[in-house]
Order: sequence, then C-alpha cells, then structure tokens
Amino acid sequence: MEGGGAVNAIESNRPRRSKPLKDVTNPRRFIFEALQKGGVIPHGGHKEDSCLLHSGELHNMEMCLEVEELLQRMIDQGRLEVGSEG
Repeated sequence: MEGGGAVNAIESNRPRRSKPLKDVTNPRRFIFEALQKGGVIPHGGHKEDSCLLHSGELHNMEMCLEVEELLQRMIDQGRLEVGSEG
C-alpha cells in the first residue's frame, strides 16, 4: 500500500499544534482507509470508487473538499496524527 507513513487515531484531547493537511505527504485515500479499518470512520463506497466518501462520484479522494475538511478537523481536534516513519 502507498504512503509509507503512520496514521494514528488519538483518544486523548491533549493540546497540540495542528499540522495543515496540505503538508501531509500520505495520500488521503491511505489515511481514510486506515481510519475505516480502525473503525474511526464508517465504511462507505466501494474499493473501486474514486472517492470512498461519495460512492459513484468522479472526483478522487485528493480533490474531495469534504474529505479534506473531515481529516483537517480531526487533526485540529487532536483526534488524528499523521507523520512519517523513520
């Protein structure tokens, strides 16, 4: 699977500086699928869909504004931490 980074759902609400989603190098699809696998985001769409949030739509996960807003909100709230391994 692409990405090579780490995705963690965070349970605590400790204060932290938010990382802008635009600075995250992991593909949004990789992050979204990891959150689905962890039960943080409900499963939706089909694997072959371009956007797992909007089944049947032509846009992809990288261009979806709702996916961007959801992931950035989770980062801002301290519920999602995305970083590089190594």
